Amino acid sequence: MEWKFRLIGLFAIALILGGPAIYLWMRKAAPQALRDIYDEANHRETKSLHRVQIRFHTYWGFLAFVAQQQHRAELPADTAEFLLARLHAFNLQWGFFAAGAAFIPILSWFNYRAQLKQIRRAVQSQQIPQDSDVK
Repeated sequence: MEWKFRLIGLFAIALILGGPAIYLWMRKAAPQALRDIYDEANHRETKSLHRVQIRFHTYWGFLAFVAQQQHRAELPADTAEFLLARLHAFNLQWGFFAAGAAFIPILSWFNYRAQLKQIRRAVQSQQIPQDSDVK
């Protein structure tokens, strides 16, 4: 029984000493990860001529701290879908240790699906009939 108390004590000490270090690291690493995602999306070759608007929230944090950031962009449809998938993956990775971690994957998934549906509706509404389609 005594070893359990020692283990809990060691965990508490590690959290007290390591918590601020993890927080400081996350304050630099999470925004850099978001910049990398945007750089990757900007350097993709697009096949879509349709431009769509997206709005997505990302979450990251550690224990009692959580940061939420809204992203708005107007992009070609295929790039927008790629960016949304990457931002959703970011939420699953970086939101795991944040306060409210149980809700972040659910919120992210519903936001991701809603934005994908909006993109597909926008693309369908922008479809221009080809000469062969008009009779």
